[in-house]
This record gives sequence, structure tokens and C-alpha cells, in this order.
Amino acid sequence: MRFQASEVVESPDVELVSRALETNLRAQWAEVGREGDTIVLRGLGPTHRVNRNDRAVFSVKATDGGRTAIEVDATYLASALIGTGAPQNEIVQRKLDG
Repeated sequence: MRFQASEVVESPDVELVSRALETNLRAQWAEVGREGDTIVLRGLGPTHRVNRNDRAVFSVKATDGGRTAIEVDATYLASALIGTGAPQNEIVQRKLDG
């Protein structure tokens, strides 16, 4: 399955936003890597089990008006363990909102 989201931060400093995002992700998950303006998180899926094939790619870029955009593109395996109580994308979103 796939989940995409974006958010704009009122900061012109892309590096500061990238470092803050990376630090926050590392505090919650073990497998976080960064290359330039891209941060990759492995294991973000709808269940409590960690699946290394579940992957979220965060792109941090400057926008017009002195702001910074954060875009996330997460792909994960759907889980039969979740049931039908809530859509799996909502569960992944709640994990990101932490």
C-alpha cells in the first residue's frame, strides 16, 4: 500500500528542518538514514511488527516565501492483523504524528 502526505514549515532553513526531522525519527525508530535532503525510514507500517520492506521517504525542500516543505512517500505491506476497524493509512499517519 502507499501513503503520501506533505506539510509546510514556517522556516527558511532547510538544513535545520532536516536535522530536526531526522532527530525526531531516530528517537522513535531504529532504522533511519539520511542522504542530502532525503531521509529514509524503514519499518513504518500499520502493525507493531517491524518489516524492513516498509519504507518511508521524506523529502525536505525550500519553497517560495521562505518556508520549507516536507513530503513523505510511504510504501508498506497491508496487514491482515489490523482488521477493518480503521484504514491502514490512518494508522500509519497516526504513527507519523506520534
